[in-house]
Amino acid sequence: MLTCLTLLLMLGNWQHKRLGWKTDLLSRIETGMAAALTALPANIDNPAAWEYRSVSVTGRFIHDKSMILHPRTYHDRPGGHVVTLFQPTEGLPVFVNRGWLPREQKDFPRPAEEITLTAQIGMPPVAKYFAPPNSPEKGDWYWFEKAAADKYFDTVTRDYLLYVTEDQTQQEKYPLPGQLRTEYPNDHFSYMLFWLGMAFALIVVYILSHLSHEPRKEQDET
Repeated sequence: MLTCLTLLLMLGNWQHKRLGWKTDLLSRIETGMAAALTALPANIDNPAAWEYRSVSVTGRFIHDKSMILHPRTYHDRPGGHVVTLFQPTEGLPVFVNRGWLPREQKDFPRPAEEITLTAQIGMPPVAKYFAPPNSPEKGDWYWFEKAAADKYFDTVTRDYLLYVTEDQTQQEKYPLPGQLRTEYPNDHFSYMLFWLGMAFALIVVYILSHLSHEPRKEQDET
């Protein structure tokens, strides 16, 4: 009983922590997306404070320093995200997630001229527990790993990603922009109540089971 109770309380506490994390995340998304569109500064001291904000930036893509992150699905269609190095007119280059590309499509626009992008700022993701390791030499990229990308492409880049929401020169549908995730379910409060409710029910059942055995114990002794 104590083992089960401890496990249920731990699950409830875990969901409580997840609730705090998710609430903070949704608050940061709301704050960032509510900010007005602004020109991307040449240098940002605290990129996390700019996360999810919309910025405009002018510069050129460096297409020979590009990768496709697989697998990425869109409406159940397999594909990948095109991530290309972008050199703004001022400051360090930055990797840009241009958008989603269907797996069967090999050709997509690679503008050589100077262009202006509208994008959202996103922090580099943390690898999930079961994420396979990247193999840059084979062209196998499963998640954006900034340190590995900088090393492989021999460059020094900014500490954040840009996710394109609008390319003023792009006439083709793909890559499909707007791939920064901004919608997350938040069911952790109900999960927390479920596990704590199960813990409470276990305590009640344990008490009732012992109370129901008391008369039988007295009768056996007589």
